[in-house]
Amino acid sequence: MIKKMKNFWYSLDGTTEIPRRELFLEITVCILAGILVGMIFTPKKTVTIGSNNAGNGCNNGNDSEAGTMKKRNEKEKKAEEKRNEKGERA
Repeated sequence: MIKKMKNFWYSLDGTTEIPRRELFLEITVCILAGILVGMIFTPKKTVTIGSNNAGNGCNNGNDSEAGTMKKRNEKEKKAEEKRNEKGERA
């Protein structure tokens, strides 16, 4: 068996010419096969495309506009609380 493998291995030393189109297709097939094998054998089985962060209408403070609005609302609430406290004292 080893002798057959060595004979086969040494028979691969010759050079051959292939068209560029065939080389391109072989490389493309190898890349796509690698991607497919990687997707099949990954340990993570659930896929999330995109993220569940801000930008989907939840205004959880992760995007800059929602964050600034949140700060403005907090400042307004504090100012209103101070006004209410002053009104209660008088």
